[in-house]
Amino acid sequence: MYDKSEYSFDQRITKANKKSIILLSFNTFRSFVAIGVLTLPYGVKMVGPVLAFFMLLFIGFLVAITTHFLLEIADDSKFKGSNYEILGKLLWGKAGHRIIISLLFLTSIVTFMGGILFSVDFLTFAFCSHNIEKLCGSKNLFLLLSMLSSFIISFVESLRPFGYISIFSTFFILIAFITITIQNMIFVVQTNQDLTDRLSYFNFKGFFSFFGLAFYTAEGIGLTIPLRATFKDNQGFIKVFYATFTFILWVYITLAILSYIVI
Repeated sequence: MYDKSEYSFDQRITKANKKSIILLSFNTFRSFVAIGVLTLPYGVKMVGPVLAFFMLLFIGFLVAITTHFLLEIADDSKFKGSNYEILGKLLWGKAGHRIIISLLFLTSIVTFMGGILFSVDFLTFAFCSHNIEKLCGSKNLFLLLSMLSSFIISFVESLRPFGYISIFSTFFILIAFITITIQNMIFVVQTNQDLTDRLSYFNFKGFFSFFGLAFYTAEGIGLTIPLRATFKDNQGFIKVFYATFTFILWVYITLAILSYIVI
C-alpha cells in the first residue's frame, strides 16, 4: 500500500555492542537535556520541594508509559523509519498524515513561544542580578533578539553541520551539572542553617505552572522514533532508553531540589 522507502531506514545499527549503546545513551541524553532544565529550580520554588519531587516522578512515569505505547505501535506496524508523519500515514492513511503534521506544527509553535519567554526572563534575571542597570529592564530588546535568533534558526534544514557543536555543548552541560550538584551537596552538608522546614513545603497554587515547566524539559520525547530508527535491536533500544531516561530524571530531581534548598 505504501512505498517501502517511505518508512524504512537502511542505516541501522546491525549489532548491539558497547559502542552503539554508549552512542545511543549519549544521543538520548543530548535530546532531553537542554536549556529548559534551568527552569526547574524556579519551578521548585513555586510548588515546594516535596510536591516537586512527586510531580517529577509522575511526569517521568507519563513519559515512560507514553514512550512504551509509541514503541509498541511502531513494532506492531513493523515501522522501521524515523518520520512521525509516515507512521501516521501507515496507521490511518492521509487523515493520520495530516493529523500528525498538525500536531507537530502546534508543538513547534508552543516550543517556540516557550523558548522566547524563557530567554527574555533569563536575560532579565541575569542582568538584574548582576546590577547591570542599562540592560536590566530591556525586555523589549531581549524579546527582539530572541525572536530574531529563533527566526534565523527556523531556516536551518539540516542539523548535521551542528553535530560537533552539539557534542561540545552536551559535554559542558554535563560538567555544569556535576559542578553545581557537588557545590550544592557541600553547602547542604557544611551549612549550619536549619533547612528541614523547606522539605515539608507545599504550594498547590503553582501546580499548573510547574507542570508545564517540567513537561517542557521532556521535549526530547519527540526524538524517540528517530533514535529508535538507528538501532536494529528494538528490545535493546527500549532497555537503553529507559536506563538513560531514568538517569536523566534523577539528575533533574537532584539538580532542581538541591539548587532550591541552597538558594
